[in-house]
Parts: sequence; structure tokens; C-alpha cells
Amino acid sequence: MLEVALWLVAIVVALTLLVPSAYKLHAAHQEEVRERAHTTAQDEQLHRAEQELEWLVLDPLTDQRLIDTQGVKPRRPNATGEPKPTE
Repeated sequence: MLEVALWLVAIVVALTLLVPSAYKLHAAHQEEVRERAHTTAQDEQLHRAEQELEWLVLDPLTDQRLIDTQGVKPRRPNATGEPKPTE
């Protein structure tokens, strides 16, 4: 009878220690999965932004589109063919 009681005490102690640890381990794993998914999404977004920027820089019509849409001065002096201002 004493042996059974000791086994029950050992099982209760083991469960008391193992269940919270297993729960914490599971929660940490779930957090890691969420972070990995978030990181992957951020990496994909960064890659798309890099590609878009590269296309924008390599596009020969970018300056003209910026001038037409936003009224930005050209990056190159006299790219519009206007004469240089004299001082």
C-alpha cells in the first residue's frame, strides 16, 4: 500500500512539473512558427519592393514620368533640352 502511495505521489509530482513545461514548450513553438511566417512575409515584401525600385531605376522613362506626374525637376541638368541659364 505504501508503494502505491509513493508511486501516486511520484506521478502527481511529475505531472505537476511536466505539464506546465510541456505547455510552455508548445507555446514557444507556436510563437516561433508565427515569427517565422511573419519574417517570411516581410522578406517577400522587401524583395518585391527591391524589385520595384530596381525596375524604376532601370526604366529610361522614369525621369520624364516624374516630371509629368509630379513636376519634379530632372536629375540630369538640361535633360529637357532647355538652354542653360546665364548669369
